[in-house]
Formats: sequence, structure tokens, C-alpha cells
Amino acid sequence: MGNPIPTSQSIGESSPLDGLLSAVASALDKRAGKDIFAIGGSVGDDGDTSYIAGNSITIRWDNKDQGHSRTLKLPLAVDPVARDAFNALLADCQPATFGIGSQEVLNEEYRKAGKMNTEDFCTNFNPYEHGIVDTINQVLAQASVTDARGLGVKAELYKLNVYSGPSGKFKPHVDTPRSDRQMGSLVVSLPVEHKGGQLAVRHGGSEIIFDWSPKSAEAIQWAAFFSDCEHEVLQVTEGHRVTLTYNLFWTNYGPASMSDNLRALDQESLHFFNALEKLLENKHLMKEGLVGFSCTHAYPHTSKLSTSNLHHMLKGIDMVVYQALKRILGTAEVAALVDDEEYRHDEQESITERIEWKKENWLKYQPDQPEPQITEAEQDILDNKLAIGRPLRPAVYFWHDYDNRLDPAEVNAQYGPDWQTDRRSFYSREDVTWLNGPPGKEASKELAVAFITVSSEHITPIIEVLT
Repeated sequence: MGNPIPTSQSIGESSPLDGLLSAVASALDKRAGKDIFAIGGSVGDDGDTSYIAGNSITIRWDNKDQGHSRTLKLPLAVDPVARDAFNALLADCQPATFGIGSQEVLNEEYRKAGKMNTEDFCTNFNPYEHGIVDTINQVLAQASVTDARGLGVKAELYKLNVYSGPSGKFKPHVDTPRSDRQMGSLVVSLPVEHKGGQLAVRHGGSEIIFDWSPKSAEAIQWAAFFSDCEHEVLQVTEGHRVTLTYNLFWTNYGPASMSDNLRALDQESLHFFNALEKLLENKHLMKEGLVGFSCTHAYPHTSKLSTSNLHHMLKGIDMVVYQALKRILGTAEVAALVDDEEYRHDEQESITERIEWKKENWLKYQPDQPEPQITEAEQDILDNKLAIGRPLRPAVYFWHDYDNRLDPAEVNAQYGPDWQTDRRSFYSREDVTWLNGPPGKEASKELAVAFITVSSEHITPIIEVLT
């Protein structure tokens, strides 16, 4: 006998699961992005700390008083030379101050730590190489509610800090921004063993604690947070907590800016640009209709949130061609095609048959009538003109009263205040000269139109989908 199959709970009955689901739903509501104020992670392959062993961090610094330079490699090797270099680093650090307004204050009751300024040391560690800055750009920057321009974030090395046991600490504080473009800070914990020294970050009544001590001897760990967050370094009880601090700044440019920044890329250096420019100078071509390029990547082109900003999401050759067309022609737009190849194939046969039938039958009984002609809409289908959605729009539902086949060019706004005066098609048939051929069967597809027909005999709704 098998295991009993769980059944749905009775209406009104609650369970411990309800509270958990409610907590998750609350955390993931529409304000969830605004609650992301600090993120963190570790360097390596899925947390494999052996990665660090073959990728040691080198720190070189100058002792100006003694006139010599030293080098330290981390993680620390178990030998007197490495220990001597590490002790020299500790000795060469200066007492760390903190900012109050425009002043730097030294108060070891508030902050007890060592520091080394960037003009005194250098390191081969690069947060860009390890995906840290990419992660900040993808998660923390996009969660910002203070900047909606899709700008990028850059990291600038600011200081090396050492918090030593048993009393190293930094009481709760909010950093003084170094410029009006500073958006946050990045703290990288280097592989030096210590206990305590947790980083607590607080914002809007919430707190995130980053505890790096359990893996401190062998792992590179990091945290990034916004400038307006209060943060605190709890007391280091043993060992030395060695960190690199980076200031995070908004850049003047970001990936989402490229579609409008037409000078960001030297188009003339690309082999296709001159050929495209000459092609588009052809007046005959430009009189014929549209010039099209089939995107090589998939995009969410029927999502309500993306239809107005899809040109900012273009990537690779798609973005390059979009920019080139916009530079040469002065305008370019992202559009969607309705895959109605099967409909056009069937309709092309039907159009020819209908015209022949009318000629044979109508003219027999009504010889004075003009000869049946192919309509403009039928000619568009015979010419294999594609149904193009301009502008992009979310998926639509359409009531269709005639039969169970729908020409996408008939889809329009059936509701709303302008329905009677504006009957323009959502997917008009256009003549397109394709630079790389029309989208093939492998092209990405999404639901674009769902239409309903009503059978006069059975009054049964039939839902068809065009993509």
C-alpha cells in the first residue's frame, strides 16, 4: 500500500505553513528590491576555498621612514619569512581615523584599527576579475531607488585596514561620502585568520551581519552596501582582520545607456558599417519599405515591464546593428513579428481559389459587374508581407466573430475610449528588406495574441494563439 496522498486543507483551516508562506510573500512583494541594502559573497568556485591556494594575493608597500619596500603573500605560508612580512605590515600601518563632517578624528574608544593609504601600498587583487563588481552592478545597483538611469558602478581602492584582537572595533557609524557620485562601499576580507570582527550593516530597521571568521584563514569574502547604511565592526577577539575597502561610485555610463549613446562605439571601425551605410544610401531601397535585422538573442518582448525599454536590453551584435541603423537613418526601433507563416500559406491558396470562383460564378449571372479584384490586404498576404507589431505591446486578447482563422493584421484595440475612431492594426503587414534574413523557426517566441471565436452551432469558445 502506497503512502497516503495529502489533500488540500479545508477552507478557513490554517497550518504552520501559512505563516512561512506569508513571510516569504511579504519579503518578495513589490517593495522587495528596495529592501536590498547590503549584499555579500566569497571568491572561488562555488565556495571552494582551495581556489585561493593557487591564486595568492600579493600586497606590496613602502615604509617611507626606513626607505624600504616589503611584499606579503596571502594566505600566509607557515614559515618565519612570511610571518616576519606580516608583522612588518602590522607595524607599518598607521592608526585609523574616521570622518566627522570634513574632519578626520582619531579616537580609539570609537575606532581601534590600523590603516594604510593607497599611495603607500598596491595589490594584485582586483574585484572586477572575481565578478564582485558585476554582482554589485546586477543586484545592489539595480535595487537602488535613488537612481533610475541604469548607470553602472565602479570600485576605487580606498584603504587597507587591520582590526586586531583582542580590542579592534569600529562603533556604529555612517560613512561620509567622498563625492556626490558615491553610492556605497565594498569591503573585502583577505585570508587572514581571526575571530569576531563581524560586519553589521543596518538600514530602515533591518540588519544584516557578515561573519567572515569561520573561513577567515583561507577565504576571500566581501560585502557591499549603500552609503546611507549604518555599519559597525564588532570587536575582534583573536587574530587580525585584514580588509581592503573600496569606494563605489556611479559611473556616467552604464549598459542601459548604450542604445542612446551613439558615440560610445566607433562604428566606422566595424567592417559592416561602411557597407551598411552605402546600402542605405540607395534611394530605391528606402522607398520600398522597412529595413530589418533579425535579433540573434532572445528578449521578453511581450512583458509589460520591458516593452518600453527593450532597446536598452539589446546585447552583442543586436545592439551594434541597432546603433548603426540609428546613426545612419536617425531612427530605429525594436519591433515584434507575428509568426503567421502557416496562415499566410493557407490564405494564399484560398485567395487564388476565391478569385477564380468569383470569376466563374458571379460573372455568369451578373455580367455587368466589374471583374473581381484582389484587395490590398490580400495582396499583402500574396506578397508575403509580415505582420509587424510597432510599437511593442503586451500580449492581447481579441474577439473574432467570423471563423476560427485570424489574420493578425485585423487585430486592433477592441476596447477603450478611442476604439471607434482608432481602428489601426496592432500588427500591420509591412514590406521589409532583411539585412540577415527574416526570423527563422528557431527564433525565440512568446505569446502575442490569443483570440476567441464562437461557433454559431455550439456556442463553444475556441482560443487560438498567435506567436
